[in-house]
Amino acid sequence: MELVKVASGRRIVLPKSLDIKEGDILELEEKEGEIVLKPVAVIPKSQQWFWQKEWLGKEKEASKDLKEGRYKDFKKVGDLLKDLKD
Repeated sequence: MELVKVASGRRIVLPKSLDIKEGDILELEEKEGEIVLKPVAVIPKSQQWFWQKEWLGKEKEASKDLKEGRYKDFKKVGDLLKDLKD
């Protein structure tokens, strides 16, 4: 446990031993009389689709297919389109 002092403007200095750098974003929650700080990554709204559970599952499946050689390689777009029709 380490003590920190509240400075002017209600600021606190976090210990260097924490892997928190200037500019990082923290979630602050008051919970049963305690203050809990959690580092968070903010994802732009336009990128949120990628981090959805369903999409990540499909990414994992595709990576496994690639690793295990379950894919086709096409030299020409026409060959791809023909394969898709078949």
